[in-house]
Amino acid sequence: SGYTNEQLKQMGYIVWMPVQEKGSWLGEGDNHTFMNMLGNGLRAYEFGYYGGWGGRSEQAMKEITFAIADTSAQGMVNALSSMSGGSGESSYPNFFPAAQRDFAARMKWSVTPKFADANHEPVVNINGPLNVVAYAGQQIKLFGSVSDPDGNAVSVRWWHFEMNEKKTKLDISSPAALQTEVLIPKEAIRDEAYHLILEATDNGSPALTRYQRVIITVKER
Repeated sequence: SGYTNEQLKQMGYIVWMPVQEKGSWLGEGDNHTFMNMLGNGLRAYEFGYYGGWGGRSEQAMKEITFAIADTSAQGMVNALSSMSGGSGESSYPNFFPAAQRDFAARMKWSVTPKFADANHEPVVNINGPLNVVAYAGQQIKLFGSVSDPDGNAVSVRWWHFEMNEKKTKLDISSPAALQTEVLIPKEAIRDEAYHLILEATDNGSPALTRYQRVIITVKER
């Protein structure tokens, strides 16, 4: 920050992209492909319609396309936070801030010799299977655990990643605790899948976020 292209070259850097105004949005090539391949716990690489930092495809595997006129940082946030997965689907989660903070941390790693001088993502685990079978009306107990390699404080939250707005939302008893209970709707039908996310964010700089996705599939009694 604060240097011109020529000054950076004189310092020994290869300037592959002209210096941008602070706060500008910098894209990573083939974003929706690359960003969903990261092992951040969202499991977006398993199936295109699961969704993750790079967006998602509809269950019919029709890829989402959208045009963005405002490419400023705030413009990108506004566009991605309102992105929809198709007609009738609820708004897509705003993963943009977490993905960009992750990119910023990776850039810092490349110029920070000591591990202790940079922030690293928290580790999130589910104490049990990531794929669960349940019945309509059943109460499911879930146990998560988190740790942070830098010793930072970590905040957590459970939330329902909706695949289709026609499904009744999951009732999550303690969304801000590691141990929670989820009530499967009584009207849930066979083979419906509910996607539940445990999200953990540390208080380092930049703050980093990781996840675990639990998929609950409904079966008949």
